[in-house]
Amino acid sequence: MRFDLHPAVSNAYKVTATFDSSLGRGFPRITARSGNGLRLPLPVKEASSDASSVATMELPSGTYTLTASVLSPDGSEQAQTTVTVTDRDVSGVIFHLAQVPVLPVELQVDGSATSDNQQPSLQQLGLTLENTESDAEPMNSTIRLVTRRDRTVAFTVPPGSYRLRGRSSGTWYIESASYGATDLLQQELTVGPGVGGTPIRITVSDQTASLQGVCRLGGVPSDCWVYLIPSTPSAETVFILHGNSTDGSYHYAHVPPGSYQAVAFAERYTADYSDPATLVPFATRVRAVTISAGEKPTLDLDVVPTAEMTR
Repeated sequence: MRFDLHPAVSNAYKVTATFDSSLGRGFPRITARSGNGLRLPLPVKEASSDASSVATMELPSGTYTLTASVLSPDGSEQAQTTVTVTDRDVSGVIFHLAQVPVLPVELQVDGSATSDNQQPSLQQLGLTLENTESDAEPMNSTIRLVTRRDRTVAFTVPPGSYRLRGRSSGTWYIESASYGATDLLQQELTVGPGVGGTPIRITVSDQTASLQGVCRLGGVPSDCWVYLIPSTPSAETVFILHGNSTDGSYHYAHVPPGSYQAVAFAERYTADYSDPATLVPFATRVRAVTISAGEKPTLDLDVVPTAEMTR
């Protein structure tokens, strides 16, 4: 395959933007996104006064969405505006900085949990917020949980739409997650400018099930990788287990209750398991299973051979 690349050359014009508040000791990071999705980090020249700050940058003709981010002693601030450049310098662009929302996260234990199992910390649950917007800033594509100075934990979340992700920890799994009336295992989290304060509540439980069986390739017990893809609401997109290479058996302890699509591969198979189309090529070997807490069902699986994985 051959690509012919031809760089485009055009004039750049000065764009002068004013922040409606002083940046203090912070320095703005500004990116421009063009109408066709091209994202440009902009070198910025900045001058400050007590009341405001002025930033100058250069852009070719076109319409752009400008996003400015500033770190301040009180946290992160962000502003967004639109500018159109038409073969001349532009002034009068204004950035209205607002505090990036901070969403505290709280952990609670389901009332039916076994008391002698030590509960996990929020950090052990691997909580993240994945930005679902196609034009999201790269630095905002995955938001990770942070521990604040007061030892509380929170997400610092720029405005946008997000999907909560997490993982099990030992015997514990994420049973539910909510933000106000929003069920975060079924719905996206939508964050607007200036929101914050309302906590995300994570409920964990240790009331799990287990799943076991034998993987066979051509009728013969075989080494395998077992993938369980939740069909019911879950913070995890897939559960992965390597079977016994000697007799093809597998045993998955501490499976969260729910419904799953189960499939076994001859080798590890990396894919987007949140996309239902991922399993379509292997439909004849996918098994459905529903497990309730305390159950220990058996599910034998036909292994997808390597040749079919690479088609």
